[in-house]
Amino acid sequence: MTNEAQIGEILRGKAAQLAVPVDAVAAVREIAALVQDAWKFTEIEKTKRAEIEAKRVSATRSIKASERTIRTYLEHTFTERRDTIQTLFAGIDTALVSGDNEALRTMVGGVIDLARQSPIGPEIRDLTAAFGDPMHVWEI
Repeated sequence: MTNEAQIGEILRGKAAQLAVPVDAVAAVREIAALVQDAWKFTEIEKTKRAEIEAKRVSATRSIKASERTIRTYLEHTFTERRDTIQTLFAGIDTALVSGDNEALRTMVGGVIDLARQSPIGPEIRDLTAAFGDPMHVWEI
């Protein structure tokens, strides 16, 4: 229902409740009171909409801040993994060229260990808890 329809409904309801005024001044006062009630209703609804909008804006900002934090965290985590993987494979290449089987075994073992680990596995609980803590200080 639109605001105009709601206001009209309120005015019609109030008008139906009016006793037939003997005095024209009383009728004008009653109409003024009805208009004032309609105005108050409209202002209350505007305030409610403004509060809802403010909450929406605040929630959107919070989501965006969390998104930036997660994105930065993941980029940093995966950059470290990428660098480690590149180092391990460079070590494998070097071990293959030099024929160093012990170094080859160590480097391949490192690749396998790295592949078994999730970059965010055990840290996800800490990250989730940090998002719920408004006093948490993020270090990047």
